[in-house]
Amino acid sequence: MISRVSRVLVAITGLLAGFAVLAPAHATSTPTGTTATSSPTPMGDDELGAQQVPVLGSVTLQKKMTAGEPKITVLINGVRRIPGATVLYYSAGLPEGAEADSWVDFSGSSYDYTRYLSGPGNVFLVDFSADKLYAPLFQKVDGDREEAMGSPYRAWPSAEPGGTFYALYAVMPELPDDLTTVDVMLGHGDVVHDVPIGEGVMEPAVVQEDPIRMGEAWPQIDQAAAAASWEPENALRDLRIKSSNADGSVTEETEDRTTTVNLSSDVLFEVDSAELGDEAGRVLQKAADSVNGSATGGEIKIIGYTDSTGTDSHNLKLSRQRAQAVATALKPLITVSGVTYDVSGRGEQDPVGKNDTEAGRAQNRRVSVVFGEGNEK
Repeated sequence: MISRVSRVLVAITGLLAGFAVLAPAHATSTPTGTTATSSPTPMGDDELGAQQVPVLGSVTLQKKMTAGEPKITVLINGVRRIPGATVLYYSAGLPEGAEADSWVDFSGSSYDYTRYLSGPGNVFLVDFSADKLYAPLFQKVDGDREEAMGSPYRAWPSAEPGGTFYALYAVMPELPDDLTTVDVMLGHGDVVHDVPIGEGVMEPAVVQEDPIRMGEAWPQIDQAAAAASWEPENALRDLRIKSSNADGSVTEETEDRTTTVNLSSDVLFEVDSAELGDEAGRVLQKAADSVNGSATGGEIKIIGYTDSTGTDSHNLKLSRQRAQAVATALKPLITVSGVTYDVSGRGEQDPVGKNDTEAGRAQNRRVSVVFGEGNEK
């Protein structure tokens, strides 16, 4: 199992190949960790003149973890302390000539189980030395609705072709005072290491109601709202270590000595069926290998899930049948002694993706194998 994904921070000159990145004509490229000076297009405010665009690291995200899928490049522009919170500034862009695509398809993996991150996508700050993960903060809007404190969906122009970077942000909890650098995790677990932590918001800034091209301005931060975020303790988590095989049929993550192996129902079964298909043996063997390599006895939970398509009763029945089919086939492959099995189905409960997208529904159609100490889910 891959515990960390390390990425070499490349020189920005190579990184920007194939991009018309800083849309202003006078943009220049410099090595990672330095700055690129640009003469930005005015945004209706005379104060938004030429500025420095820091690039502290970079990573390339794929739409899916398979060869040939579309890619998007993310630049880390700043991690800044503000009163009561921390701001991550970053930019993303499709290559020059690439077809328009949705940001969420690159950033909306199933890492966060408790809240949908919507606009900012899956972006986190990570302190590996303390095994802590800092997720975006939330605020209350319109009475009871919770909203992630970060760039809204409209900050990414999903109808525009590639060739330009767009500025984004996310507000995280306060970092410990003794930290001087932090790691940034994005998308499917890609990491930019050792990003220096600065002080104060980046300027000039504008309210992010529409896409902001990198080099024009930075998104404006509501510092009062950040300091008064809703339940900030929920945004500080114990670190989960996650890995996936090439086609995404098996995803494994470990948190607090509990391992969850998610098996894709789309690979295990035909549509609306609980009969294991031809590819099931390969997937089940990978799950058994994980159990045999890590489990030390105790209870193994096998839990079936569906997406939200269909009635609640049908989904619950199908999820139970699929969990039982997996349990029956998996037990002979598990060689660990002293284990017991708890087999159940939860229908469309506990989604790990958004049910209003095809990719999200596919993530939700799964059978989970959970084992290890403290494995209550």
